[in-house]
Parts: sequence; C-alpha cells; structure tokens
Amino acid sequence: MLPAYWLKMRVKAVIDAGSQFNISGDRAIVGKASGVNSQVENNALVTSVAGSSGSTAFLAENGGEIDNKGTIDLSIGSRHTAIDLNNGHLVNRSNIQANGTAIHIKGSDSTITNSGTGEITAAGGKAAIHVDTGAGLNLSAISGSTGTIKAKGTADGILLDEGALSLNVANTVIDMSDASSSGIGIHNVAGIEGIRLDNTYIKLGGTGIGIQTGASLAQANSGQIDVTDGTGILYLNEDRTNVAANLDFSDSANLEINVIGSGIGVKASLDGNNRSVNTGVSVNVKSATGGSAIDVSGAKTVVNSGVLVSQSTAANGNVLNVHDAEIINNSGTITASSMDIAAIAMSNVGDKAFTNTGDIHGLLDFTSGDNLINLIGGTLTGRIKANGGANTLIASEGAKHLGEIMLAGTKAQNVTVSDASEIGHLVMVGGGNHRITVSESSSVGNVTLGDGVNQLTVDSSTMGNITTGNGENGLTFSGTSEAGAITLGTGNNNLTLSGSAQIARLIAGAGGNNAVLVKDMATFGTLDAGSGGTNNSLTFDGTNYTLADSANIQRFDLLNLINGADFTTAQAIQMGDTATSFGRIAIDGTSSLILNSSGDYTLNHALSGHGLIAVHSGSEFNFGGSAGDQFTGIVQMNSARFALSNSNTNALANATLKVMSDNTTIVGEGNQVIGGLIFNGGSVDFGISIPGATTADNRIQVNTLDASGTGNIKVTHTFIDSAVAPSVSQVRGLLDQQTNTIIQLVSATTVTGAAGNLVLTDELGNVISNANGTAVYQSGTHAANGHYDYRLTTVDNNRTAGGLYVGYGLTELELLANGGHKLVINTAHSAEKVLSAKLTGSGDFGIDAGDGADAFILSNLNNTYTGITDVKNGTVILAPIMDLARPRSLV
Repeated sequence: MLPAYWLKMRVKAVIDAGSQFNISGDRAIVGKASGVNSQVENNALVTSVAGSSGSTAFLAENGGEIDNKGTIDLSIGSRHTAIDLNNGHLVNRSNIQANGTAIHIKGSDSTITNSGTGEITAAGGKAAIHVDTGAGLNLSAISGSTGTIKAKGTADGILLDEGALSLNVANTVIDMSDASSSGIGIHNVAGIEGIRLDNTYIKLGGTGIGIQTGASLAQANSGQIDVTDGTGILYLNEDRTNVAANLDFSDSANLEINVIGSGIGVKASLDGNNRSVNTGVSVNVKSATGGSAIDVSGAKTVVNSGVLVSQSTAANGNVLNVHDAEIINNSGTITASSMDIAAIAMSNVGDKAFTNTGDIHGLLDFTSGDNLINLIGGTLTGRIKANGGANTLIASEGAKHLGEIMLAGTKAQNVTVSDASEIGHLVMVGGGNHRITVSESSSVGNVTLGDGVNQLTVDSSTMGNITTGNGENGLTFSGTSEAGAITLGTGNNNLTLSGSAQIARLIAGAGGNNAVLVKDMATFGTLDAGSGGTNNSLTFDGTNYTLADSANIQRFDLLNLINGADFTTAQAIQMGDTATSFGRIAIDGTSSLILNSSGDYTLNHALSGHGLIAVHSGSEFNFGGSAGDQFTGIVQMNSARFALSNSNTNALANATLKVMSDNTTIVGEGNQVIGGLIFNGGSVDFGISIPGATTADNRIQVNTLDASGTGNIKVTHTFIDSAVAPSVSQVRGLLDQQTNTIIQLVSATTVTGAAGNLVLTDELGNVISNANGTAVYQSGTHAANGHYDYRLTTVDNNRTAGGLYVGYGLTELELLANGGHKLVINTAHSAEKVLSAKLTGSGDFGIDAGDGADAFILSNLNNTYTGITDVKNGTVILAPIMDLARPRSLV
C-alpha cells in the first residue's frame, strides 16, 4: 500500500510500463511535479480500491508537468481526482478515469496537450473535467478528432466553476449517454460568455442536460447534441434565476440538436428586461412525446433562422415556444408534426409583431392583443389564429400560405396581400370593421367576414368564395381579378366589378339594399339581389352585357345603364322580389337597352332616362302598364308590329319613336301624343281614307318630327281612285307646287325634312298614284318635265311646317336642257325653299338662291340626274347629306 505521500519530485521521474499503483485510504497522491523543472512521466496503471476517497493520481503545480502514457482508473471509491493541475501542465496520451474528477484545472497558467486518442471519464462525482478559478480550457487540444469525454451518474462532462476564464470546445465528444447519467455536458457555473462549440458532439441519456449556462454561447457553433428526456441547451443561472442577458447564436446552423424522448432542444429563461434571443441552431424532435424544439421565456424579441423540425404530438409539443415575446421573426424553417400543432406557441396576451421570411408548417395562435402578422416571401402551411384585438396581416414578395387564417378580434381587422402572394382560407369574425386588399396577381382562398362595415378590394388577383355577415359591405374587383361565389348578409352592400374582373355569382341576404356596379369588360355568372329590399340596384357602366337567361339577374329593383353601356336580351328581365314585380330601368343618353326576342315581347318596367331602347323582336312588341311616361330617349322600333295606342303611347309620351325598316307601327284611334317621331325605313299605318277630313281620325301628335328619312305611310285606298286627280296651280313657283295638302297625319311643333323620301301606300302595300305630267318651259325652252302625284309633305298650304301631310303635288323634275337652256330654280320665286321632289334626267340644274332663310335646300335621297349642278348665287344645303358624285360636275 502507498503512504499518503509517496513521491515528491524536483526533476524528471519516469514510472515504467508494467508498474501498477493501487490507491487505498484517503487523500493519497501517486506523483507530484512541483516547479518549473519538475516532470513526471507515467507509463503505469493507476487504480483505486473500494473505500478509498479524495485521492489524486498525479498533481502538477507551479509549472510542473505530468506526461501521462499509462492508464489512470480511479473509478472505485469516491471524490478522487485523476489529474490535478494548479498552474501546471498535462500531456495526455492515454485513458483517464475517476469517480469524482478526471481532470481538475486551476490557475491561468495551466495547460493540457493531447497527443493520443484516450478517453477522459468521470464514473460519477463532480466532472470529467473541472475548470476551476483562474483557469481556461481549450478542448481542441485535448481530443483532436477522436477524443472523448465521458461522464456518468451525477458527474458533469465539463464543469466551469466560479472564476473559470474560458472554454473552447472543438473536435470533441462529450458522452453523457450512460443510463446513470444525470449531469450536464458543459456546466457553465462561471457564466463565461461566448463559449464556442466547434464540431462538438454531446450525447445525453435520461434527463441529462447538454449545456447549462447563464451567458450566451458564441454566435457561430457547430456539432451535434443528442437529447433523450433532458435539455440540449439550458440557459439558466446556477441559482435557478433567469438570465440577465441577450442571447445570440444566430450563425449556428451547423449545430444540430436531436431529441429522441420527451426532452427539449433549447430552453432559455431570461429576466424579461427587453431581452432578445437570436437563434440559428437546428433542432430535430424525433419523438411523438417530445417537448419544444426551442423554448424561450422572458424575451421581448425572438428571432429564428435555424431549421426546427418536430414529430411531437404531445400537448406541449410546440416547435418554438416564445411565451411572452412581443416581436417574433422567422427566416428559418419551423415544422410541426401537423397543421394543428403549434409551430410557434405564444402566450403573450398583449400586442405582438410577427415576421416570416422562411418556411413554417403548423399552427400560429397569437391569442389576444393587437397583432401585426407580416409574411414576406417564404411559406406557411397551417392555421393562423388571432383573437381579441385589431389584427393586421400583410403578405408580400410572393409569400405562400396554405390553411386557414382566423382573425377574431373585436376591433378592425386588416389583411393586405400583394406581390403575387398567396394565402389560404380567411375568416374575419367579431364586431370590427374589416379591410382586405388583394393585388398584384395574388390569391386568397375562401373568405368569411363577420358583421360590420367590411371592405374588400381586389385588383388583378384571385379569390375563392366570399361570405359576409350583416352590415355595410363594400367589395371591389378590378383588373383581371377572379372570384367564386359571393354571399352577402343583410345590409346595404356594394359590389363593383371593373376592368376584366369576373365573379361566379352573387347572392345577397334578405332585407338589405344592395348596389352592384359593372364596368368595362367585367363579367359575372349570376346576380341575385336578395328579397325584401326596395332599392337594390344594378348598374352597367360602359359595359356590353347580354342576358342569356332570366335567372342570371334576379330581384334588383333598379337597372342603370350609363356611359355607353349596352344591355341586350331576348329574355324577360326579372326585377323585384317576385315574378310580377316590375322594377325600374334607367338609361342615360349614351346607353342602350337592346331587346332581340324572336317572339312577342312586353317590356313592363318603369322606364326613365334619355338613352336608346332598340327593339328587334320578331313579331309584336308592347310596353306594359308599368313602363310609365318618364323615358325621354329614343325607342328604335324594329319589331314586325307595334301598336301606337294605350300603354304603348303612354310609354312614349316624352320619348321619340324611330320607325325602323322591319317595323310597321299601327296608329290607334284618336290622337296619339308622343314625344317625337323619326322615319328610318319602316311603315306607319294610319288606316284612314283619303280624301276626307283635313285631319285624320288616327293621328299622331309630337313635339319633334324627323321626316328626312325613308319609309312608308299606309292609308286606306277607298276614296283615292277618283278619275280626276287634285289640281295644282301652275302659276306658283316650282318649289311651291310640291305641297297641296289633303289631310294631316302628324302634327308637330318642330319639323326636320320635307318628307320627299316617304312613300304613300295603301293597306296592301301598293303605292297610291294618280300621276300627271307637264312640260316646264323656261325662256321659251323646254327645260324639264314636271311629274305630279300623291305624296307626303311636311308643309301645309299656308307654307307652315306643322307635321306630316298627304298632299298632291310635284314629285319629280325630269331635267332635259343643258348649258344656257338648263332649268334654273330661283328661291325668290317661291315661299318654299326646299326641293323634296326627285331630280332625274340628263339635263343640267341651276340654282339661284339667297343666304340664311333664303338658302336652297336639296332634300331628296333618290336623285338620279347626271347633268351639271350650277350654283349661281347663294347657299345650297344638302339635307340630309346627299351624294353629288353622280352629276358630271358641280360649278
């Protein structure tokens, strides 16, 4: 047995291989190198026996050196120290083991050099390496690429005691995986800041802790920590108080922590004094019972750039737990085991600001408070929940979200999606006024909005189905936007579609007044304004729309056509709440309602405005009694039949009837008073007899008459077959010989045109004629032939333009002479200044007119003469615009 003090060296001492020392008793020392010149070289086996306590194999102090090549095993007994350095030096080439402390380092001058592959093991007790007051440790020198530190029982791997100065851990394995291990891999009691792990592998078993420190690790770390039921890195002071420091290990992507049990990757408890944690570590929780990958409490700001992956399904199995943090930023990857497990767990009931530029899979629950959720690029798969406050969500720079977003605060909720970003289904409930803006080729899934004043603005983006609560909701779609079905609650809702936007359908709730505006090239599937409202309006602004099915537009009370809108349909327009409701249609001066039914059609809506109603129905058209008399525009009638009487007349009381080429308007009995009448190729059937009274029984009274166009006037032929035609005074000027009125058909306040292009026919459509002719001499020359017959005129025998008349008079001048013998009409010779008779022949035509009221007006559209037109004096007016290309020249 060795005595308590066996060997004290001042020079080099060598213990040969094959030697063996077996320590018993207490406080024994095998060898001691004290002083700069003393060295012990050990090649022996040093062991301990049961019951031994507090012994040391070798001690180097005050510059002394231990060169260990043998095996030191003090695992039997307790509180042993295999190597003790007090400002001494160790060169180790073999295995060192102790129950207590394998290597104890004290003093700033102590050094360790490792040139072998040995293991340093604490079988129990304090630590494998105990770094004491004034000492530092560079583990890269100990372990090389294969060196291992082991600790079992309660022993730590590396204990940095109070007063320790530094630690550098590189190319090191710290093995705490024994079933008995409950110690800490690196125990930073000293609170050293900036400890750096470089290719360090810490293996933990049971509830062991990889690193416990009250100070931040270095910003950049690498290696691996395997955790079972303990904690990979624990930030906590030795007295269990919270850490009063900011933590930054943001460049530690190459430090990987694996959790295979119920453990935690990183747990940091800070003092809450505006602290920040910036982590870039990678954590992989591989167990269904695992805890958080990272758990941070007491920090105001938490920033993650690492890869955090968890397969945990446990209630506390959130991936990143930030507790009461106010600012949370993620640029890394956070992956929970499902979309219902918290990727980031938050318990702060106050305001929070969250920014994601990375990838997240799992639940984000912001609880209460006014929260800012900022998605900048990156992806997020899972539910987002925020309750209790005014929440703002912004998605930009191509952010991608899949899942549901529920903003349930009691204040206003705001969502902005831009830059080709995508978010999933959006639910915004609560009593706030919600705002959603989606633009720049972005997309949002289905949207559900609660009661309130909600505003949704979508520009060149895509939406799913949209459902709103009760209130005043405003929805605007522009550009190339698309949306599915829109269902609105009760309230005064507004929907605007512009650009080339399109929606599938609109269904509005009962009892509200809804306004829909469709502009430009926007389209929709169906629109239903809902029942109960009295002022639901649909406005087409500059849009061409065709109603293909009555069901496509339902229950609107007002249809507005403005700014060049064209509304075309062959269907009944379903307005109001029931099939018998009539509704209102307003057409501004630039817009048109086009009705192109192939069969009979009745327009039974209250009409207003001064636009155009173009009727193309194949058979008969009528206005219903509800049409009213407020429409002041033009009704372009091109149905086969139109009866000008009763409700039809009433509908035109302030409107203008334009008789088109395929239409026959049948004038009812009595005086039909309408706003205006225009002939444009169609027929008006008065059904009266000529001659007879000077005013027809079936007649029309208008404010304005335009008889400059073409058309047919039908009358009964019964009394026109007289052998003697009405006479025309030849002593009057030729212009005055055009009008010898017989009966008035239309009375008008203002007249345009002379009716020279209108044709008088009988009830069978045959032209009524009893023609006479006479030679027209001028200065002794037979200059023309005059042809007289029944005709239409707008001037009565008193030369007053007062409407439309059937008369007998000059209908054609056949020009015969040329040059100086040509026919010349001088407007001074007639009260009439308009030539409505037709010009034919090959002779020339001279005009001697005045100006102003004495100007000459040439109005017949069917002139065929081919001679020279010689304007000698004055002004010539072509009304309407005529073709003078047929004559050889105009002089």
